Amino acid sequence: MTTMTVSHTDNLSIAYFDQHDNPMPTTPVPDSAPTWSNAPSTTGVDTLTVDTGGLTAHVAAMAAGTDTVTLTFISGGVTFTATDAITITAEPSVLTRVAIVDDVV
Repeated sequence: MTTMTVSHTDNLSIAYFDQHDNPMPTTPVPDSAPTWSNAPSTTGVDTLTVDTGGLTAHVAAMAAGTDTVTLTFISGGVTFTATDAITITAEPSVLTRVAIVDDVV
């Protein structure tokens, strides 16, 4: 689930996990370009742009509302699907915390 404010852009990429929910040590090769789709609550809430090759996409928040982005990835004949529920608010951003970002590879 993602919450963002109008004028933000959500940069989306694919994370690959093994049976223990750890990052895959090597990136799986897709059988075809991954597909992305979205279902905004109303027209004009946001725009979804998929980069060439389908490995990344971007959601630009245009107005308050909700959206669900769906990714379909096929590798080795197996279809994997992931979704991200997005809420867009019209309120201005206010700093409320900081965090350490871990990137286990």
